[in-house]
Amino acid sequence: MNSRALLTTAGCTDDDRIRITHPFHPRCGESLPLVLVKQAAREEQALVQLPDGSFTAVPLGWTDRAEPDPYLVVGEGRSRFRVPDLLALVDLLAAIEKRGL
Repeated sequence: MNSRALLTTAGCTDDDRIRITHPFHPRCGESLPLVLVKQAAREEQALVQLPDGSFTAVPLGWTDRAEPDPYLVVGEGRSRFRVPDLLALVDLLAAIEKRGL
């Protein structure tokens, strides 16, 4: 996706807006003005303008502009969990249990 600046304050078209889709993000489901997309250290970030006029960066993968996950596409919604994610969860739970939390 190319970086681009928001050129008008008179309102945005659907192409100038981005929807937050990550289920744990506090603005999940909100459609916000997209200011630009930039490459950050590890991933692309979408700079969006919040209703109060401030700006925040959101990982592009947490938005409706993310490339679809091939695992989820092939699975056609039958599974929301990928094997690598479940293995990472097992490791995390084992580390928590080991610390006695």
